[in-house]
Amino acid sequence: MSIERLHWGAASPHLIALWPAPVHHEACFASAGFTDFGETDDAELDALTGRLLLALEKLGPAWTPRPLERRRSLLRAPTVMPLLQQLLASIHWDNLPPLTVHFGDPPLATVNTADGHALFWLTLPVGYLPGLLTEVAAGLPVSELELKWTQLMPYTLVV
Repeated sequence: MSIERLHWGAASPHLIALWPAPVHHEACFASAGFTDFGETDDAELDALTGRLLLALEKLGPAWTPRPLERRRSLLRAPTVMPLLQQLLASIHWDNLPPLTVHFGDPPLATVNTADGHALFWLTLPVGYLPGLLTEVAAGLPVSELELKWTQLMPYTLVV
């Protein structure tokens, strides 16, 4: 099923949640009060993630303090994946540690992902959200939702 819309919500005054819909049915989303479930097209989700990364890179170079590594075998040293691949892995696989990516040094914006959820936790400069939503949505409808954020928020972000 195709991505039909982009949702966002203010989890706190400084933390924005951003996610596509529909999403795969997950207990965390359901307990938070979300109801728009369905199969998400992985290629569309990957493209949306790429647009998010490009929009945030306008604020400065992307970097992560704890990069995700790919281990091809026990005999070779692990290699650090490109940032887009790290974001994609983090939203597709729930067995990976939370990922934090900063933009700029010092950071002007941050995106966090965790738990295999197609959900991006953002800190942004004041006034940057409207343009970011337009760029990431790429023509999709955008709507603001209020959910029970503590049901979805990674433990590393509890506010």
